[in-house]
Amino acid sequence: MFLKKISQRMKDRKMSKIERRIERSQGDEERNRLLAELMNMKVEIGDIEGAFEAAVERLRLIRSDESFEDFSAIFKKFDRPMRTAATKSLIRLAGEFDEKLWKRVMRFFFSEEPDLAIDLATACYRISRRVFFVEVALQNIEMTVASASRERLSKIKEMYMKTIAEV
Repeated sequence: MFLKKISQRMKDRKMSKIERRIERSQGDEERNRLLAELMNMKVEIGDIEGAFEAAVERLRLIRSDESFEDFSAIFKKFDRPMRTAATKSLIRLAGEFDEKLWKRVMRFFFSEEPDLAIDLATACYRISRRVFFVEVALQNIEMTVASASRERLSKIKEMYMKTIAEV
């Protein structure tokens, strides 16, 4: 028990040290490396929300395949309420990601949580007024229709109507 507390304190100190180094770092490469280290430590101690924030920050900084894979792997660990909260935290980035990255994020969200993907797209549209978000949502809905079962079609219709009503 005592050793466990000491180990936890050491990890907390190390994370604090990394967070301070992130704030002071000036190069993107160093900052990316530190964010990856922080994210991995937070996953290790079970702080999935903190790891997700580090993954999002890393994705904002370095739009690489590796950073996207880390982002999506952490998102998959969330339960439904946490996914909803994570989606809301992404809305604040509506104007920061380029269209290519948003397409990838939206495609991922549609594969994991189609309802949340529609909410994310419409909220990002409301904030940024970039029609791109509605286009991506509609494209993903159309792709979903092709492989949907009869029961699922009514839900897809609702998503479509919600998206169109937003515009």
